[in-house]
Amino acid sequence: MPLYLDTAGLSKGQIYIIGRHLGRYFAATADQVASGPQSTVLIPEPMLSPAGSPTEIMIFDEHGFSPAKSKFIYKA
Repeated sequence: MPLYLDTAGLSKGQIYIIGRHLGRYFAATADQVASGPQSTVLIPEPMLSPAGSPTEIMIFDEHGFSPAKSKFIYKA
C-alpha cells in the first residue's frame, strides 16, 4: 500500500527524507486558509529505510507551522 503524508496543520514548505528532497507542499496560506487541491504527499517506498531502521523525515514549513496535526496514512 502506498504511504502518504497528510499535510494537515502545515502551510507551505519542503519535505526531506534521509537528507533527500521529497518535494514541496502548499496546504494553506500564512493566515491558515486552505489552498490547493492536494493535501497529501506520496512517500515512495524506495526512499524509506529498510525495516527496523529509523527513517528521518525533516519538514521545513515556511511560516513555522507545527507538524503536530500531520499524520502518515496508507491509501488503498
